[in-house]
Amino acid sequence: MKLHLLPCLLFITIAFSSCKDTSVKTAMKKFPGFTKQQMEQMLWTKEQYCIPFDLDTAEQAKLKKSTNGKCAIPLPTWLPEGFTVEDIDANLGKNLSSDSLAVTILYSKKLANGKKQAFIIETRFEFGDLPYSDPIFITSALGNICLFYEPVDDSIYTDPEGWGKKIKNCAITDLIECDSAAYPKYVYMSIDEFLAQDNIVSKDNFEMIPFEDTKKIIASMQKL
Repeated sequence: MKLHLLPCLLFITIAFSSCKDTSVKTAMKKFPGFTKQQMEQMLWTKEQYCIPFDLDTAEQAKLKKSTNGKCAIPLPTWLPEGFTVEDIDANLGKNLSSDSLAVTILYSKKLANGKKQAFIIETRFEFGDLPYSDPIFITSALGNICLFYEPVDDSIYTDPEGWGKKIKNCAITDLIECDSAAYPKYVYMSIDEFLAQDNIVSKDNFEMIPFEDTKKIIASMQKL
């Protein structure tokens, strides 16, 4: 029996590796911008536990039943030419709180003029409300998504000099829900202040993604 065991195990290992490579290649074809290693990380990420410990017991049970404890991560299936994934940051697993669980994917493109375009798809349980009005509704496979492109700031907490003015170099969606549990939440962000704050770009080096391209990126979003 032992003489036949090793070839069998070898066949199973090769078959598993082949299936894994096929899954990665299929995902890379559907969701552009990723390297093979990055897509392997994304496929691993979506299998990780994604229910905060600080939700009440009933809500945890509801999420476990509807999601099996895993995150459905939305990604764009269309990118403007030259965009690639620059960085992936995932903090998932058991015993994490609502404000700790997060997945962030940074897409960027260096322009011929030396500037940089960038946007982030972020997955979290905790997001603040957006103080903007008059969204643009975009139809996607995830449903209607509200886009605020260089919106007017309607927040009562804004400095009086800034209230009612257009926020330049800012594009953000309202919360996107892409599963029946409506948890976690997802947003698309392309904001020079946010990116500069995280040392991703400098304000002098940031260039907005054109409006039409922004709409196409968001309209192409699908679940990984």
